[in-house]
Amino acid sequence: MKEQPIRSFPGIPTLLMLLLALIADGAMLVRGVTHGSVTLVIAGLVVGAVLLVCLGGFYMVEPNQAAVVSLFGKYVGTVKDQGLRWNNPFYAAKKVSLRVRNFESGRLKVNELEGSPIEIAAVIVWQVVDSAEAVYNVDDYESFVHIQSESALRAMATEIRAQVALLLEANRAVTETELALIAVEAEKARAWASLNFQYPHEAAK
Repeated sequence: MKEQPIRSFPGIPTLLMLLLALIADGAMLVRGVTHGSVTLVIAGLVVGAVLLVCLGGFYMVEPNQAAVVSLFGKYVGTVKDQGLRWNNPFYAAKKVSLRVRNFESGRLKVNELEGSPIEIAAVIVWQVVDSAEAVYNVDDYESFVHIQSESALRAMATEIRAQVALLLEANRAVTETELALIAVEAEKARAWASLNFQYPHEAAK
C-alpha cells in the first residue's frame, strides 16, 4: 500500500463558516417557533444536527507530521498540510511522525577471525518516508524498526570478519533492506566496535 495525498480544507475558515451557519440555523429555529411553523422547526433541527456532526471533522497536523485518513477501515489518503484541518467527519485520522529519530542498539559480543573478542553496537538514524505503509503494513512500526535493526546487527555479527571498518556499510545495507517493508529510511547507521584483547597470562588468571 502506497501513500496517496488527499485534499483537506483549512480549519479556521471552515470553523467560522460552520459557526455562522449554526447562528443562522438558530435564528431559523426561533423564527419557526415564533410563527408556529412546523416545517421551519424540523428543517432547523435537521440542519443543526448536520452542522454539529460536521464539527467533528477537525484535526491538527503538526510540522513534520502526517495524518493517515481512513473511512470505516478503508485507507482514503494522507494529509501533510500543517495546522487545523477539516475533512469528512466520518474520517478517522491517525497521526504519524515524519521527524528524524535515532536510537542505539544493544551491544553484542563476538570474536573476530584472530579470536579477539569484539563488542559491537549500532546507532540507527531513521524516519518514516511512507506513512500509509508504516501504519498498515505492521502493527507497530516503531517496535518493528527496533526489532529489525537488532536482527540486522545480529545477522551481521555472525558474518563478521577481521576488518571491523566494514561494519558501517554492511549494517546500513542490511538495515535498509529489512526496513524497506514499511518504507522507513535508515538515513545513517553507524556501527562501532571495541577490541578487548586478552594476553595469555591475563586469560589464565
